[in-house]
Amino acid sequence: MRRPADRAVPRDRSRDRRAGRGPGRLVLALALTACRPASTTTPATACTGAVTDAAWLAGSWRERGGQVEEHWTVAAGRTMLGLGRTVVGGGTMAFEFMRIEESADGLVFVAHPSAGPGVEFRRTACGPDLLRFENLAHDFPQVIEYRRTGADAITATVEGPGRDGGRMGQTLELRRERPR
Repeated sequence: MRRPADRAVPRDRSRDRRAGRGPGRLVLALALTACRPASTTTPATACTGAVTDAAWLAGSWRERGGQVEEHWTVAAGRTMLGLGRTVVGGGTMAFEFMRIEESADGLVFVAHPSAGPGVEFRRTACGPDLLRFENLAHDFPQVIEYRRTGADAITATVEGPGRDGGRMGQTLELRRERPR
């Protein structure tokens, strides 16, 4: 799904040349392996606040080209556990442990980039094909969003402040990976 032009997030191209890819690729890998909504989103009231609201995320997902992968367990015990990894040139560039859990205030996404301390993001939007979590006190990312775009396709987006004071973000298109 493409963002309307009036809501586009400007790209910080300074790292494109050095990294050889998009500016948020490593940050996204950390946030995923850790968004600006489209003009219409499903209201948060469409969800129950239970981890089963995220059940459609369960499974293994991979970016075309295979650099970024993400794996989510089924919803059970009021949690879903996730693992993300970015592999470049045959080596692991980044990894992250994640969980989505129920709390008294609704769903919480907890990211542990590189197995470091957890960073919590509170659910701010939810629907049958949307999960959006925010932590505006965090440096980057401040927003993590998953959208189901097909039976076997999702987009994963991170967004936050850019170095120029504007916003920057990165979206990956992930496809469901079949068991081997």
